[in-house]
Amino acid sequence: MYGIRDEPTFSELGAEGPHPQHREAMMLFGRFVGSWDMTVRFFDAAGGLVFDGIGRWDFRWVLDGLGVQDVLQYAPAADFPEPRGGRGVGTTLRVLLPADGSWRQVWAAPRAGNFIPMRSEPWDGGIRILGEDMDGSLLRWEFSEISDDAFEWTGWTSADGGASWRVEQSMSARRRR
Repeated sequence: MYGIRDEPTFSELGAEGPHPQHREAMMLFGRFVGSWDMTVRFFDAAGGLVFDGIGRWDFRWVLDGLGVQDVLQYAPAADFPEPRGGRGVGTTLRVLLPADGSWRQVWAAPRAGNFIPMRSEPWDGGIRILGEDMDGSLLRWEFSEISDDAFEWTGWTSADGGASWRVEQSMSARRRR
């Protein structure tokens, strides 16, 4: 099952489920595995809504069951400046580091110019993700109101080292059947 193949293939990234020795820890993100229909909203610096559209977020098991990778995509309005042309698309690779039980992740959205390493932790019944944006501002992303069929995701930013935060993005998810 874990042997090295003569011919490389990206299908080897996939996994059937969580790693058996770390099943409970893997469910922090494993509970999202599947496909979700999204309402995607972006806000300007004053809190005004600048984009309200639909999207899809797909989560899959990867890396021998020690990772969960997603693909997030949405179709921006014609007058929305990011990403530059076409759909918004990005991927996050989240991995559990068994040695210390910590979660690390990286968000990549090349069209928007994003490559952001972050760390994740359980938080108040949900998940909190912390990192630094490409411009040096702090990021705080939160999964909340999580059920089997729905969740909320909120993206916060701070330009003053965490003294104040503002919402720059929110998403509402419903599991696709």
